[in-house]
Amino acid sequence: MNKMILSMLLIPWLSYAGSPGGICLFVQPTTNAKNIKYVFDGYFRNYYGVVNPKTPSCTPDDYVPYIDIVYLNTIPKNIDNKLMDDAISSDLSRTELAKKLNGFQYDQVSSFNGAMIYDLEDDNVIIYTFDVSSPNEMRKTIIKREKLISSDDMGYAICKSIEGKILPSEL
Repeated sequence: MNKMILSMLLIPWLSYAGSPGGICLFVQPTTNAKNIKYVFDGYFRNYYGVVNPKTPSCTPDDYVPYIDIVYLNTIPKNIDNKLMDDAISSDLSRTELAKKLNGFQYDQVSSFNGAMIYDLEDDNVIIYTFDVSSPNEMRKTIIKREKLISSDDMGYAICKSIEGKILPSEL
């Protein structure tokens, strides 16, 4: 009886915290940042994914973002580099990108919750993040290029770019 009650309490929590169907994030570079794609891809592969114990916490309260799927593959056919580049400065382009991401279907992905586009300007990496359901509200986070090699600094920048924008502030 106690096991049954415990199962009933844990199953909804587990399904929210890491099973497929949770938060799906589209992550791609602009044309300027293609040469640092391997850094982002490597970081996300090591630190994010379904219930990854290495996912960094984002706040002193130990808020951990539960991103189930990080899409790092090639850009979908109906999205081109120009649209990606324009999305960081144009609400119209970002809305168009959000519509395409919202309708995207592939393997484990049946649309995206959010998008992260990163750009390289001088010595700064600028991370732009938005929720596909409200693309006009975009967050901008900046990290120095040389700090990308620090998993702590990279984790902090990624957390700040997604916290409260794509992900709920509390789980």
